[in-house]
Amino acid sequence: MRTLFPLFGLLVLVRSLPASQQTVSATPSSLAGWSVVGADIASLATQPQLSLPAGAQLDRSFNATALSVQLTTSPTISENTADWPVLEIGSAALVFGRSGNTGKLLLSVGTNAPVELPQSFALDAEGRSSEPLTVSLTLQGANVAVTFSGQTWQFAADALTKGPLDVVASAGAAQPWSIGRLDVTVTTPDPVAPPVGNTSSTTKSSGSGLSTQSSGASSSLTDTGAQPSADPNGGQANAGASTAAKAPVLTVELFTPPSVRYGRADTIRRIIQSKN
Repeated sequence: MRTLFPLFGLLVLVRSLPASQQTVSATPSSLAGWSVVGADIASLATQPQLSLPAGAQLDRSFNATALSVQLTTSPTISENTADWPVLEIGSAALVFGRSGNTGKLLLSVGTNAPVELPQSFALDAEGRSSEPLTVSLTLQGANVAVTFSGQTWQFAADALTKGPLDVVASAGAAQPWSIGRLDVTVTTPDPVAPPVGNTSSTTKSSGSGLSTQSSGASSSLTDTGAQPSADPNGGQANAGASTAAKAPVLTVELFTPPSVRYGRADTIRRIIQSKN
């Protein structure tokens, strides 16, 4: 019984770790780290406001437990489904479409058919949204949420998303996509600080390292037992010395995939077209 108490305390520490957040924006002056298909990234950098040419895509991958995209856009939506803009986070895809002279939003999660959201928006005579649209798309664990016009709709993902999460913005085949602002809020778990003091009794009693995966997260946190503190000059600190734990530093791992078409915007457009 004596050995269970410190192990329980460690378990509580792992499960109660706070998460860190960082916001990454895509603007003409801040496209470093983003991948562009179907357009010259240098030409996008000269724009006063980000606009993807027809058929172009903007992509970036993140190692994160949750992503939320806040998008402000004034899309021009034709009656041709192939021209509808699509925003994706992992397996969730938000489509900007239209029904007659009214704009609409559709959400596809995993292999599920796209669902039309009940909130519409006005289009002008050119098919452009009458006012800029502000939309939020969030993926956290097995939950997807869309916020638009003061309302939020929540959906269950088909499975817990693991590994890097892609954010993909795809313009239509024949229509450019005007994006006023695109901000990605990245949530990552704080690293576990090394244990301070003598915890050898806990290590010996457990017999092995403790691995605990936090609920809804795509990465695991593992305790491998007590380790001697590292000296800043490369040596090993003296036994029993008091070492202050450093504040955790947020690290976002970015990946640059090869220049190919990203996501599944074309597939979702075809599904929508077949149902109309």
